[in-house]
Amino acid sequence: MTWRALTADDMIWVNIPMHKGDRFVTSDSQPLPASPRALERLAEYRAAERAAYNAGDLALADRFAADLVLVPNGVQTLKGRETARAFFGEVWSQYQARIVEAVDETAYELGPLLIVTGYFVLELIPRAGGEAVIDKGRYVTVLKLGTNDRYELWREAAVDQGAAD
Repeated sequence: MTWRALTADDMIWVNIPMHKGDRFVTSDSQPLPASPRALERLAEYRAAERAAYNAGDLALADRFAADLVLVPNGVQTLKGRETARAFFGEVWSQYQARIVEAVDETAYELGPLLIVTGYFVLELIPRAGGEAVIDKGRYVTVLKLGTNDRYELWREAAVDQGAAD
């Protein structure tokens, strides 16, 4: 696993939304607050994500879009479902990971996409022993409507905020 700081190039991972002043805009339309149905799909996605993540279950990757672009905290950009599956397999072979807290603060619909922002707290417990690492940060997630009327992870970037207090 290679760790590095994020660069401006990492942020060019999706052309929507663009930030202009204090609002999100796109070239041809404005995102709308998420509909009740979109929020139901988001809740279903998050429940499946949390269960798989906390269990170290690589079935998590089955909810990734084939053309996924993922920018985890301090790690190289991951492109594609199978690259992300391999990444999580490597991490989970070294750590038992647990989502302590994940809060979606905003959710906007743009056609088949759902743009979500929020924050997270993760606990990583080394399998070889030692102290757990608590990490926290903020994220922008873009889910897209996939098969079976369910969201798939399409784009995600996380910004590390350091060790939790």
